[in-house]
Amino acid sequence: MPGELFVVRNIANIVPKYKEAHEYVATTSATTAAIEYAIKVLKVKNIIICGHSNCGGCASIYLPDEVLSEMPATKKWLEVSRNVKKRVMQEINGTDLEMREWLTEHMNIVEQIKHLLTYPYVEEKYNKGELDIMGMYYRIETGEVYIFNPEKSAFELVN
Repeated sequence: MPGELFVVRNIANIVPKYKEAHEYVATTSATTAAIEYAIKVLKVKNIIICGHSNCGGCASIYLPDEVLSEMPATKKWLEVSRNVKKRVMQEINGTDLEMREWLTEHMNIVEQIKHLLTYPYVEEKYNKGELDIMGMYYRIETGEVYIFNPEKSAFELVN
């Protein structure tokens, strides 16, 4: 029904950490305000961090500095996912672009869940069992949906 879904979209489904949000004033104010509003006013019970295949935002974290320097706000925004890039590059051979894309998109979802839990009012509701946070990955090519299982630290196909 209308009003039952509150959607926030941004580049690479990024959630800045609570204490760092002020560093991304231009790009984060809408995301931070939406999180705050969803929790404190709408009293949402579920938050889904949903990533997808062929994510241009996730691919952009690998752009060379010469390209990113032409987009300073985007460059600053993508820094929020620098840990994802670092972990992916440690795990795989940088020449396997398909695996790099797959891992980046998945790891980024998990990283943003961690960032979301740095918001004190999110963490409080989550710890009390009043809020569920889910990581979801949508593979556009096949329509497959994967849900992150934190106990197994893996995404599992659900359809």
